Amino acid sequence: MLTRNVADIIGEDMIVLLLDFSFKVHVAAEGGYWGELTADPGVVSQGETLEELIVNMNEAYLAVKPTLSYTS
Repeated sequence: MLTRNVADIIGEDMIVLLLDFSFKVHVAAEGGYWGELTADPGVVSQGETLEELIVNMNEAYLAVKPTLSYTS
């Protein structure tokens, strides 16, 4: 299960790599998690669980995908 004691696994934060994008995960002080898109740190989302954060970050990515420019 993805949410097993994440603090033991990642400490403060981690990078999640998905097929189309990656984002940095942070443990929120008030509980839950928040993330920021590595291609554009201004794109953020949050979730009570890692699964929820992944879904929310995917939605955030899809919303800004047309505006992102990548360099090869």
